[in-house]
Amino acid sequence: MNYNINSDIEILEFDEIDSTNTLCKELGKTFTKTILVSANSQISGRGRLGRSFISEKGKGIYASLLIKPNINILDVSKVTCVVGVCILETLKEYIKNDLYIKWVNDIYLNDKKICGILTESKISNGIVDYLVIGFGINLYHQIFPKDVNASSIEDQTKIIINKNELLSKIVNRIIEALDNINDDLYVNEFRKHLYYKNELVNLSVQGKEFVGRVIDINDSFELLVELSGSIKNITSGEILKLRKY
Repeated sequence: MNYNINSDIEILEFDEIDSTNTLCKELGKTFTKTILVSANSQISGRGRLGRSFISEKGKGIYASLLIKPNINILDVSKVTCVVGVCILETLKEYIKNDLYIKWVNDIYLNDKKICGILTESKISNGIVDYLVIGFGINLYHQIFPKDVNASSIEDQTKIIINKNELLSKIVNRIIEALDNINDDLYVNEFRKHLYYKNELVNLSVQGKEFVGRVIDINDSFELLVELSGSIKNITSGEILKLRKY
């Protein structure tokens, strides 16, 4: 297939695969150059916290980037958020509707999830051996289960985006971003597109559920939430849903 990727990377394409992230983690044991794995469908597509990601054949982008980044170990936690900004900014080239990032790893369009991101890493002796950056984007018409709040770009906008063109642009943006991960651009753009800002939400933090108001993110992409009258930094957790008044 035709791609327009700026960097010298190896591209592996599959009609069907277990999981692009799983393959990249296996390849990470011996890889010598950046690898992009792309599939038409995934049998066991994965999201955060062990969840599955629906990967219907030919309906979207299901891809993972295996890369050895030149970043500090302290910056690994920022990667998912920066990648979210890269994908959102690329989608804005095609979509005029408002797009939002639900902290920490989902992109929403018209209150429907259209993209999920899963970043995994291997760190040894304080050095980042590799990153696996997986992302799935629902491009074309599909019917999701009623209990899944997801949709596709085509169903929400009637826009048909060329898959390989979009994938190439996203990969180019991600590779550039990893070289400039601490640029204020990424934090500022995430803030501008933060989903549920100023809303009361249900949060899951370390296995416990809380109700809080989303205030903002800080410069480290930690979520700032008002809980019981004070502002707390949430470093790891999940926004479950909008709180019904």
